[in-house]
Amino acid sequence: MKKIIAVGNAGGNIADSIRKQGIGVRDAEFVYYDTDTESLYKHGKKEDTHILLPKEANAEEHFDASLNGVDTLIITAGLGGNTGSIYAPCIAWSSEDMNVENVIAFVSMPFTLEGEDKRAIAMESLENLKNLCDEVIVQENDKLDGELGITDMDADLCYKYAEMSKRQKSNQK
Repeated sequence: MKKIIAVGNAGGNIADSIRKQGIGVRDAEFVYYDTDTESLYKHGKKEDTHILLPKEANAEEHFDASLNGVDTLIITAGLGGNTGSIYAPCIAWSSEDMNVENVIAFVSMPFTLEGEDKRAIAMESLENLKNLCDEVIVQENDKLDGELGITDMDADLCYKYAEMSKRQKSNQK
């Protein structure tokens, strides 16, 4: 089973764009996690799973249930804030326990103007994801064209990496 887990508002934006583009999502299940109720329900479709998380990282039981039976997982998140930076690595860590075969993180990094503190938080989270995922695809927000949405540019790239990683893993077995 293929699953896309969106973490936080930025992760929801990325997942929504992936769905909109229709790239490889025909049989994918979408799950949206957020610590903010308003943000949570502005993403996805009514039939998607939406889970409100506590503000502090202690929601592993939610992740294990969402990862049961998954073989390919794509985690989408914006790093630098609290939700994506805390929970995206937690989900990746839980995916190891649940024996998910192929884990790809598709993340955005904060704009420089957001400050050094956010950048430091994002870098720490990114390093954790690199240690836990098969592939990590990073979008530097500073490189975005003002006319393009963050996810319009790279949803196709995300799926190309996911499929390539899955093929490489299969060839190694």
